[in-house]
Amino acid sequence: MTLDPNTFLTLERVVDAPRELLSTCWTTPEHIKNVFIPVPHKVVECPFPGERAK
Repeated sequence: MTLDPNTFLTLERVVDAPRELLSTCWTTPEHIKNVFIPVPHKVVECPFPGERAK
């Protein structure tokens, strides 16, 4: 796979938290929706691959 530098976007975020907590936040629907969106914005639903959107 070749990435086009004109269209490829890289996002980085440094989080001062234990790895176990970050793993939980990245792997559970109730938490992952809060990882990417800063307050006061919110994600209403976050289905995982294989789950049906509600």
